[in-house]
Amino acid sequence: MEGPLGDELAEGFLERTGLRVLAWPEGAGFRNIYSEKPIHSVADMKGMKMRVPENPGLLAMFRAWDANTVTISWSELYTALQSGMAEGHDTELYSMYSKKLYEVNPYVTMTRHSYNLHPILINEEFFQSLSPENQTLMLKAGDLCSRMGNAQSYLSSLVIQGAMEAEGAVFYYPTAAELKEFRELAQQPYIDMVLRKMGDDGQEWVDRIFAATKEAESQL
Repeated sequence: MEGPLGDELAEGFLERTGLRVLAWPEGAGFRNIYSEKPIHSVADMKGMKMRVPENPGLLAMFRAWDANTVTISWSELYTALQSGMAEGHDTELYSMYSKKLYEVNPYVTMTRHSYNLHPILINEEFFQSLSPENQTLMLKAGDLCSRMGNAQSYLSSLVIQGAMEAEGAVFYYPTAAELKEFRELAQQPYIDMVLRKMGDDGQEWVDRIFAATKEAESQL
């Protein structure tokens, strides 16, 4: 997102919405699966009552894993997990820890199945009303916020994992073969949802995103 592809997406977003993307910081990082019993593979999720946000992509993913998705508000999730209305859920580590959901869902499966972005936006008309000096300051502030926020997010995930384990949470990192099964079953349903929303040029953007991801990974 910090490379040419992110710049092109920002330009397209500006043209369609009138909002300028100052930066692409993450929203507390990756989402994982949390449950009342261990989940090591797709088979372990079959028929489980999983609380999933009303997000078409996430719903498509969990249904592809044969989970029984249920709708529960975030504020009521702890009680729902406690009562058995749901057996598991997905969110970021920070969100899970802040609500102490590990008390009722102590098993953490690090699928990293979805990555949250929380772009920093500014109205373009207002941005253009600023002096060149202030425009530069806004751009620099957005970049600094993104870099510092991402670093803090990564560091907090390490601290939070230690704190949760001290409270009895059990973390499981799926093997490469297990992750491949999760991905092969759920990635395409998510992409299909995206394509339905994006229109005629959707597949082109999906292909370019995968290509940019592959290129970025080759540089690591």
